[in-house]
Amino acid sequence: MADILFMMWPEPGHLNPTFRIAKTLKSHGHRILYAQLYDFEDYIRGQGFEFIPFFGEVVPKGYQTRRNYSVSIHGDLTELCDRLAAKQHKTTIKFMREVVESIFERVKPHMVLIDTYNAKFLMPDGPAGGLPCILLNPILIEPYRNQSSSFLTRLTTLILCPKEFELPQLEWPANFIHVEASCDMERKVKPGFPWDRIDESKKLLYCSLGTQGHWQYDGADYETKQQSGLRFLQSVITAMGSREDWQLVMVVGPHISASSLRSVPPNAVLVDEAPQSQLLKRASLAITHGGLNTVKDCILLGVPMLVFPIWGDQFGTALRVAFHGLGLTTE
Repeated sequence: MADILFMMWPEPGHLNPTFRIAKTLKSHGHRILYAQLYDFEDYIRGQGFEFIPFFGEVVPKGYQTRRNYSVSIHGDLTELCDRLAAKQHKTTIKFMREVVESIFERVKPHMVLIDTYNAKFLMPDGPAGGLPCILLNPILIEPYRNQSSSFLTRLTTLILCPKEFELPQLEWPANFIHVEASCDMERKVKPGFPWDRIDESKKLLYCSLGTQGHWQYDGADYETKQQSGLRFLQSVITAMGSREDWQLVMVVGPHISASSLRSVPPNAVLVDEAPQSQLLKRASLAITHGGLNTVKDCILLGVPMLVFPIWGDQFGTALRVAFHGLGLTTE
């Protein structure tokens, strides 16, 4: 059996859609490993996979928390690698290749599955030694159509979403292959959700802007982004105050404090994180930022959506939701 290494972008939205694939491979006897930042060690091990530290010496556990989600992980790592490479009198590409090859040497995988976002950053010219490599695209965006890297443009890329969700006028290159939704409805989540507060007699509204809701408004500072998200969530809470026949479960995420929200009615439950798929099984409506994972969960569970995209691929995903009559979105 094979040792298969996953190297995904360090965000839950990029990790979560790979778990179904990883569990299927593991069920067939393959060894599954994830090379990732230390902050995701417990989460990855909790899903039943082996963890390999990535940048372990320079990105210690707690790094994401200390960053306070105020700057881009991409910008952070790029700047960090630039500095470390300069100290060693190397180019950043050479430095990164050595970091990645040290992991390959330690793990000796038979195959690597790598995020399309990671590929440009970690392996612009491909893995050393001709190691079999497949790209995983967890969002509906093609990052490399105009890139010069022949490795990236010719490599097989699996889009973790069925082609039926696409817009009919869009054409993807032949090496981009749409596969299944890849939603792991059984993934392990942090315990402690207050299920005793859920009123089965009321319709459930699930509201979440995802783990990256603080990235709204490119170019704005962290405080402006946080206040914008706060105003949006406050408006949802205020609206729920007049609908006693509904119950709201709102995930405020890591970038907003629930204590900052005012006049929270009794029919609203505010949490930092939640077991999304379990709640959507009970939900009558979802308010979402348009993250592809949430949208796919809603489609599979038959939950209509109100989509308020914030940035990046979310606008395209929102257009697909509206086109297919799965919900409404802002323009």
